[in-house]
Amino acid sequence: IVSAEKCLPEPIWFQKRKMICVWLIAIYMVVWGISYLFPQDAEVIFVDVGQGDCTLIKTPKRKTILIDGGGNHDWSAQNWDVGEDILIPFLLRNGIRHIDIMILSHPHRDHIGGLLSVLSHLKVDALFRGIGDYENEDLEIMEELCKKNRIKTYLLQQGDQIQIEKDIHMKVLFPPKGKGPISDEEANNHSLVCLIRIKGIDILFTGDIERETEAKLVEEYPDLRADILKAAHHGSNTSNTDEWIRLIRPRMVAIQVGKNHFGHPGPEVLERFEQNHIHVFRNDQDGAIILRIDRQNVRVKTMLKREIE
Repeated sequence: IVSAEKCLPEPIWFQKRKMICVWLIAIYMVVWGISYLFPQDAEVIFVDVGQGDCTLIKTPKRKTILIDGGGNHDWSAQNWDVGEDILIPFLLRNGIRHIDIMILSHPHRDHIGGLLSVLSHLKVDALFRGIGDYENEDLEIMEELCKKNRIKTYLLQQGDQIQIEKDIHMKVLFPPKGKGPISDEEANNHSLVCLIRIKGIDILFTGDIERETEAKLVEEYPDLRADILKAAHHGSNTSNTDEWIRLIRPRMVAIQVGKNHFGHPGPEVLERFEQNHIHVFRNDQDGAIILRIDRQNVRVKTMLKREIE
């Protein structure tokens, strides 16, 4: 038995609404298909999170890679939470609700803090971090969130290589295998160091390594070069040695630094970059530093305008 109600024709307004939905889905599929077949420029953003590290990479095929997330104690002292108040709003404003790859250089608060908020609010597919047995409350929280949200976790070590997509490749330079328990004081020098090649442009991410680790890398990788260097440890003079800079020979350096009482970046470090004719960009003076990469060309845009001497 078929009821009379089910045989009635659909109202005109309902038919139109269905048609609009069909057209919107069709348009979305066409746009998605075009973006997949004809990849866009890659974009690398050194996000301004104050005194901390945070880099967002948007690949040509629109994958998202988040390296560190800021989270300095100075912000929390002012009732600020870098993840909740800066990083999450930044990602949402840029239409990002999904992170394909999250990378943690090391579990100090000014690197891991904001990532905890991202793990709590957004979908994350995979977490990459260096090997090492840390005892750290934030890292324990991160591991619990990954387990709760069924996020795959990969421990990376020297020699690992990852093909992210056709024109994006990551090579892990540090830390080496075989290190046992790591103290908080050793965490900087056990940071994950990775070289990411995007469309022929090499970007070297260094976490907070200091001169001891830089010296090891100089010895182990005598031919190491990078077009762009993320300055180690916010431009500290305990890092960024002249020998290291002369080895890498970058065209530009990004210093992820905010208001601080550590003296970052060190005047001696800035002088070394200047003597080596390296363009310096820094979050405390330039705001977010945005790179667009296409066919080995790099265009740099900053959110704050300042006079370049």
